[in-house]
Amino acid sequence: MTTRVFDLQHQLDMSVPTPADRRSTRTAGLKGCGLAAILVVPVAGAGEAPTGWLFAGLTALAVMGIAARWPRIRWGWLALLTGGAGLAVPRGPWGSVGPPLFVGTLLCVILWVAQRTNARRDSRPERGSRERAARVMVGFSGERHVGRVLASELPQEYALINGLKLPRGAGDIDHLVVGPSGVFLLETKTMAGQVVCAPDGTWHRTRVGRGGTPYTAYIGDPAAQVQRNIFAVRQALRRRLPELVRGTPFWIEGLVVFPHPKTELHTETSRVPAVPLAETTFRICTHAPRRRLQPAEVEAVVRALLAEAQPGLATPARQSAQALVELAVLLPVVLVLVFGAIGVSRYVQTRAAVVAVAHEAARAGALASSPSEAVDRMRQRSALVAPGLGLDARRMVLGWDLTRFGSRPGQVEATVQYPVDYADLPLVGELLSTSVRAEHIESVDPFRSGVAAQPGRGG
Repeated sequence: MTTRVFDLQHQLDMSVPTPADRRSTRTAGLKGCGLAAILVVPVAGAGEAPTGWLFAGLTALAVMGIAARWPRIRWGWLALLTGGAGLAVPRGPWGSVGPPLFVGTLLCVILWVAQRTNARRDSRPERGSRERAARVMVGFSGERHVGRVLASELPQEYALINGLKLPRGAGDIDHLVVGPSGVFLLETKTMAGQVVCAPDGTWHRTRVGRGGTPYTAYIGDPAAQVQRNIFAVRQALRRRLPELVRGTPFWIEGLVVFPHPKTELHTETSRVPAVPLAETTFRICTHAPRRRLQPAEVEAVVRALLAEAQPGLATPARQSAQALVELAVLLPVVLVLVFGAIGVSRYVQTRAAVVAVAHEAARAGALASSPSEAVDRMRQRSALVAPGLGLDARRMVLGWDLTRFGSRPGQVEATVQYPVDYADLPLVGELLSTSVRAEHIESVDPFRSGVAAQPGRGG
């Protein structure tokens, strides 16, 4: 029996959902939409600048405004509608509708995914309802029972921390055991019925009702919760005890504990072992770690984790503030990368277009019967194909070399130079300034061009 028990379990949350809670549920996906809009609007509008950015931005604001005001719209059907319109609307005179339709479709998809995720989350009883209160009471009593059993069965050299809450953790850590055999993080699930972890990692629970009919009950993903809390514990120990973590591999074991006597487990494929309460203490004490902890190290780990423990109400606020700061720092870098990628894409497209124009101009000049006719053909051909390749013929500089036009074999060299315009790209437009140059040499065909038929040029 261990007397080194630290009980940090917080008071039960039996409150009724506030208007702020309901508002947070109704606006699920808005944060993701805002971030997606920041990244996608510049990319989508680049093809139809500058009106494309304006229309795409207005569309993003309109979609988020509708989501905030009427969150229960069928976003999946709306995504299909806008996506179909984007495929069906002709691009010629309606080219500017492409960016807003693309942005609208993407944001509708994000809202649809968030709506489905929130619907699955809402399958649990609402906070404040009798069913939710009963479930919370059962879970809390189960955690208390597991804590008492562990305290009575663990040897004295082990320490038990109940209800530890760490920054970046996935809620309270139900139980944390520290002893010679290592550090063990336990997530308690007090529920009856058949619990199955599928090969793909998803969890399912089946109960049998009073009439003998089986039905599916909520369970969530306890393995994912354990792994997030393991990450939080490891980060805390790295900050407090870097010399302990830096040496021999220091592994934190995770367990999902089911104390209910009528639980049937089929969880062989779980990422985190799931065990009944009766096997928990034996599994902890007989575990063979890569590195056994000395008594002084056990005390150091316990002190470090208790020092890292945060009040339950303060942690989310700090995490939100830290997330905002991280977003504010990261956003300029992300925007520079986005606009830089647009600039690189624009250069590659312009380069390919200029190479094609040079090729077409040289081929047209090679069909001429004289140098002067070759120049005319090259000018006409380049002016004809440039708009179809997205180039402005007025900004294109066409050069040629016809010094070997009359030789055997004759050659025509066409050179095309075109400036790449980055002025409409925010943040990077002033930093980028370049032009693309391409040349192509085409052999003169004396029979197709008529050169062989001219006097004095016969064989």
